[in-house]
Amino acid sequence: MRWAAVISTMMERNTEATTAAHVFDAATLGGARALGRDDLGRLAPGAKADLVPWKARSWGMTPLRDPVKNSVYNATAEDVDRVYGDGRLVVDGGRVLAADEPTIFAALQAGGERMWPRMGGCDWAGRDADALSPPRYPEWT
Repeated sequence: MRWAAVISTMMERNTEATTAAHVFDAATLGGARALGRDDLGRLAPGAKADLVPWKARSWGMTPLRDPVKNSVYNATAEDVDRVYGDGRLVVDGGRVLAADEPTIFAALQAGGERMWPRMGGCDWAGRDADALSPPRYPEWT
């Protein structure tokens, strides 16, 4: 949401062209409309109970004056406390309840380890991983 608001402001060259409320509504009600679903994107009888409560007291959300502005412009993934999908708790304390995080992280790392040596064969100029994304500091030995 932050990038949508920032890019819109830049493209319009007007800090008032897109508000946090516009972006928040686009992410919730607009997404539901795009899917043709009036049971999503809102808190109302008959709507799906999908909620993302943010921590009101965190580095990204404090000071808190306008929760929508803070959610759009300041919140990060670390500020998500819980997530409810269809009324059921799926994230608690920032952890995905149905995920085996160590296994997922190991699989992601293994995927990177397999991909990095092959990057030169996929790049138009034959650049390897270190040329495409050079390390910022030399490797410590």
